[in-house]
Amino acid sequence: MIALGLWIGLRACGIALSPAAAAVLLPVLVFGIALPTPGGAGGYHAMMTFGLTKLFGVDWSAAVGASILMHLTVVLPVCVLGTLLLIVDRIPVRDLIGAARQVRDLGAAPPRGAPADFGGGRAPSEGRP
Repeated sequence: MIALGLWIGLRACGIALSPAAAAVLLPVLVFGIALPTPGGAGGYHAMMTFGLTKLFGVDWSAAVGASILMHLTVVLPVCVLGTLLLIVDRIPVRDLIGAARQVRDLGAAPPRGAPADFGGGRAPSEGRP
């Protein structure tokens, strides 16, 4: 289904590839998504442009335009719908920030010098002879 959506999107951008070519392009795009970039921007676009130009001989400007438009068609509806759902459910921004902080702090090591908590709030040697 993802390859089909990619193929339809590329056709809408004026790039005529076969559905099989869209399937070949998918691993290249997955690598682009996996690249650690600031804000997650650029990896998908660079790899789609690379794949379209180097693997399929698509013109560079058409490949760049398609990568930007394809990314927008995937990300923009999710952001708009997510924002609308937050408004409808009346979820305050401070709750989102608090949840993000909790996720960020998962697995964080205790500060140096702080006793480790092994359950029950006491150190392992307390209460033992």
